[in-house]
Amino acid sequence: MAVTDAGLGTAWNFSQGFASTLMTDFYQPWINDAKNNASVLLGMVPETSDQINGKFVIEPVKFGRNVDAFGFVRDNGKLPDPGSAKARPYAYRVRQMFARAKISGRIMRASQSNPVAYVDALDDVMQQMADDMAVELNRILHSDGSGRIAELSAVTGGGLTTGQVDLRLNQNIESVASCTSSPAQFLKDDYISRRVAIVAPDGTVRGIRRVIAVVSETVGPPSAARVTTGDPITGAAVALPAGTAIGDWIVTAARNTADGGGQAESINTGFKNEPMGIAGIFADTGVLDGHGIATAPSYTVNGGTMSYTPNDDYDETNVAAAGFQGIPVDSTHPWNRSIVMDGAGVLRVPTEELLQLVMDRLEEENNAECEVLLSGFGERSAYGETLTPDKRYNNTTTLSGGWTGLDFKGKTWVVDRHCLKNRIYFLGLRGGGFRQHVETTFQALDPLGPMWYRLQDDDEYHAAWVAGMNFGVGIRNKCGAVVTDIRRST
Repeated sequence: MAVTDAGLGTAWNFSQGFASTLMTDFYQPWINDAKNNASVLLGMVPETSDQINGKFVIEPVKFGRNVDAFGFVRDNGKLPDPGSAKARPYAYRVRQMFARAKISGRIMRASQSNPVAYVDALDDVMQQMADDMAVELNRILHSDGSGRIAELSAVTGGGLTTGQVDLRLNQNIESVASCTSSPAQFLKDDYISRRVAIVAPDGTVRGIRRVIAVVSETVGPPSAARVTTGDPITGAAVALPAGTAIGDWIVTAARNTADGGGQAESINTGFKNEPMGIAGIFADTGVLDGHGIATAPSYTVNGGTMSYTPNDDYDETNVAAAGFQGIPVDSTHPWNRSIVMDGAGVLRVPTEELLQLVMDRLEEENNAECEVLLSGFGERSAYGETLTPDKRYNNTTTLSGGWTGLDFKGKTWVVDRHCLKNRIYFLGLRGGGFRQHVETTFQALDPLGPMWYRLQDDDEYHAAWVAGMNFGVGIRNKCGAVVTDIRRST
């Protein structure tokens, strides 16, 4: 493909134009579609790049009326002043997500005489990338933007052996005490053998480990899990990094080089580097601010003062200290508070009366409207149980069960296997609803070089896919609500 092998100086016969066109014109839109269609949440949220400005997403928020602009005027009277619109800019960072694909040197050489062999192999690689990306993004979008997959609840004692830790859920999600989701949900099955970092809440990296096995899971509340971790290169169980403590976070880790020699240290982590998720949007505390808090250090540019924080602030205890999308969360900004309706830790049946109460609260708070209800399977089944006595059997000789669709007040109820349990989200996708900010492209390692490049001293070729993205809302108390402490069917 007119691909120049950087290591050997070899040029393949079939054109680089064909390879680049295939990647950008076919696979790039296909991966985006596959990513959205494979994820319930991503599939519902509109995608836009209109408000992306460099490293930040900037979006104006109208939060009140311009009352000074209106008035009744007598004959020959004075016109009202134009007043000022009550608006402020939301600002939050664009997150960078990379995905890399590889093809062996043998397949690349075969493309010299048989391009179909190259296309078939590339199709398999792209399909796997799209599937893996959909699961990873779904995990992120059901989290809170902090990067936490889980927290450590025990590092010694209790029968723990070498390399083992006990896990608990992210303690800043709403009603975590009554949530029965497993802390190891994203550390088992296809995620076994993934690289993770153990990081303190202040950002101190304790060390890099590889998840070897999920030893046990306890269905709560509170839910717990025990996992065995090991050396990031060999995978052998080894002692935990020095300083590892209860409350540390488990986050993703990515290698910073691809030398193939097994010597590269995994230093890039998901700690505060992931897009915002609905667990952070619908939260009272622990808000990850995409821009920095109001009291952030300032610097002066051309006579004007600008706030700047090199890394996002995360305050676990004081909701007033951390903002949301660059604006404080306090009594003077009530529209920037989320609508959370809990049961004080007592599990409740999702009755029609309870769901109607949430709908009423949405409209009362900011004239908001819910378009979709989102939950796990057990919560929807628990609601279905309350409706079963109302079923009517017109044909008494043939009885049919189940349902082809379940809704509430005409609003579709969708389910997602990755959704946090014991809660129901009421999502407003229009007006003040959600935004998915994405700019995606395939990217060559060298902007002037080939799309596929050969690694130094390795017989394989790599390509990279990069997305600048985040997940935000137009007006926080108009984007929906969450009702927690919900009993689920099992």
